[in-house]
Amino acid sequence: MNFTLRKYQEKAVRDLLSNSRDFIEENFDESKILFHSPTGSGKTVVVANFLERFISESNPANDFVFIWIAPRKLHDQSNEKLSKIYKDKNILKCSEIGDLKNNRIQKNEILFLNWESINKSTNTFIKENEDEINLESVIKNTKQIGSKVILIIDEYHHGAATDRSLTLVDEVIKPNLSIQMTATPKGGDRDAIVRVRHSQVVEEGMIKKNIIPNEGFKERKLIGGQLETNVKGGTDILFLEKSLKKRKEIHEAFIKKGIDVNPLLLIQLPDDKKGQKNDLREKIEDYLNDEYDISVSNGKLGIYLSKDKKKLQNIKDNNNEVEVLIFKQAIALGWDCPRAHVITFFREWKESTFSKQTIGRVLRMPEPEKGHYDDDLLDNAFIFANQNLIK
Repeated sequence: MNFTLRKYQEKAVRDLLSNSRDFIEENFDESKILFHSPTGSGKTVVVANFLERFISESNPANDFVFIWIAPRKLHDQSNEKLSKIYKDKNILKCSEIGDLKNNRIQKNEILFLNWESINKSTNTFIKENEDEINLESVIKNTKQIGSKVILIIDEYHHGAATDRSLTLVDEVIKPNLSIQMTATPKGGDRDAIVRVRHSQVVEEGMIKKNIIPNEGFKERKLIGGQLETNVKGGTDILFLEKSLKKRKEIHEAFIKKGIDVNPLLLIQLPDDKKGQKNDLREKIEDYLNDEYDISVSNGKLGIYLSKDKKKLQNIKDNNNEVEVLIFKQAIALGWDCPRAHVITFFREWKESTFSKQTIGRVLRMPEPEKGHYDDDLLDNAFIFANQNLIK
């Protein structure tokens, strides 16, 4: 699979290559590069291209291996995407722990892991019907033959800064070079920073121009920065109705232009409180069914909860029939569905990073190859939240 990189992506690849070569050639071990780029900018594509060019332009005598760590199930998504990019190129091999040979990572191989599987006191993986494979022994065996380890940490802001994660990286993996990928960086020491600005991504038509909060209420726009919206009155159903009407308006605008995109409305529920039954989901589903004929049974409603997943197959396709998706936290990190256009919150935003990551789910343009549509309905994202103040 070949991609034509946007200007900012090509520059980011060149900057990553330049910094990486300098650190490797100077034997500056355990060096760190922060790759700071907005949600929807194509960070994974940039890093995939960087790795491919890094290997193809390096001395064949050099032996590099790669470890890619991400939170939750995001490593599977990255593995799938890079496997498609590298298919038939015979440059880099994408692997899971069960694919390793001789209990080590081979030259030009990328091992995909998630924090949840390795942040345990034993740091041990179990291969089905086979002996245990210990991460520490894998790293030791890999380095014993002279391999240099390059670590890529996806969504660096999530999970990488815990004491256990830091210990794992510093004392077990001990990479020669680390690439820290994030849209929302936190503090920390880095040896170099490669940054893509929000305005660059908007100019290339990869993401929506603005985020419009609580349209129809007293509001101010958020353009890649802070959001403050004061809402007087209102109920859950009022905000839900507003978001449903907005989704319908957007869909009609797509139809008018002859574009086969079915915009998706995301509804984020609050977490269940211990000992209390949360009937909000039932209330929302009843309203969707009774007033808008949207239900799981007719294929227009999707559910993405930890213990309940329905109608998720092909939901990322632009013309998929699902119109509304109910979730709590599952899609807040890295979930890529460019047709998502409207989001309604029924939970408190206690952490600004989490809020920005969740809002990021509606930033992407559904047809990035075409850019913006010169239509405010289609070029902006819309959020609705029944709260007095959102920051």
